[in-house]
Amino acid sequence: MARSRLLRAIHCGGVTSRSPLRLPNICACAPSQGPVGRGIPTIMEMVVHTRLDCALGSAGLMRQAVRVATHYTSQREAFGARLVKAPAMKAVLADLVVDSEAAAQLALYLARTFDDCRDEAAAKAAGHESFKHAQAFRRLAVAVSKYYITKRCPGVVYEALESIGGAGYVEEWEMARHFRQSPLNAIWEGSGNVIALDILRTCGKEPLALQALLARVATTSHVHPALRKHVKALTGLLTREDARSLQDPLYARYLVEHLALALLGHALATVASAPQAAARSTDVLQHWGGRHLRGGSADGDLHLPTAFFGTVAPPQAGGSADHIARITRLLDHEVGIIKSAAA
Repeated sequence: MARSRLLRAIHCGGVTSRSPLRLPNICACAPSQGPVGRGIPTIMEMVVHTRLDCALGSAGLMRQAVRVATHYTSQREAFGARLVKAPAMKAVLADLVVDSEAAAQLALYLARTFDDCRDEAAAKAAGHESFKHAQAFRRLAVAVSKYYITKRCPGVVYEALESIGGAGYVEEWEMARHFRQSPLNAIWEGSGNVIALDILRTCGKEPLALQALLARVATTSHVHPALRKHVKALTGLLTREDARSLQDPLYARYLVEHLALALLGHALATVASAPQAAARSTDVLQHWGGRHLRGGSADGDLHLPTAFFGTVAPPQAGGSADHIARITRLLDHEVGIIKSAAA
């Protein structure tokens, strides 16, 4: 029988209602959850589910922060006009809306992969070659998505807070708490380096996982030209003679970020190309693809960087009439949702 005594609750930033507790167990015992010597594979069955929780939580937090910023700027006036109508603010908010929507679509797509792994019939109905193929894809897709979504969350929440201004940085409002909470899911269930090294290990020891992911993203790469270029460049990088260099931990984040871009593009393209897809889904894909997908270098290939610090190059700006019309539609849709909820 385990006996425990509470030492203290650990104060953390962000949400304080679920602080971790220090509970040193005395004479603790528990039944084995798996075969002796197979501890890591056993715990990974649990981790793959909690990593989904992290991705969903960060996507939800991004959505909440963006909704608060959009509502505030649609009501706040400065220099005789609503902030949401100012061109610079409109561009920022549209980017935030798209990043939030992209994270939500990827997280929900990820959740669907768990349904696809129920049995052989479900796996084949989802387009996988086999049940084993679906499991391998889920194993890698969950880690890649958790890494990317939780890494994007703090930046999106910060920009949403900045859109509100000083009022967003006071404790009386929710944004300060959201900002402190935003890095948490990137730390839980594997921080950035832990996730990246885990993905590197998976690619090396379970090559079927990488093959399954590349095959999956290739099925929708035709939907967006930048996605097609990115998938082609990524596949070329992984099949060239110097691909073994990617097993070097130095390049772990480089590999993971490009896998994440391909997978997120695939998730958005899957939604946008569905028969019942709304025009908004196409706008999200077009805007996100234009900002984040580079499709390799000028020669169309991805190259290992000589010096890499773990970040994707900044997106290229665009100011065409189509681009402006698209961000206006995205923002008007978001404001419309908020007004309907408030009515």
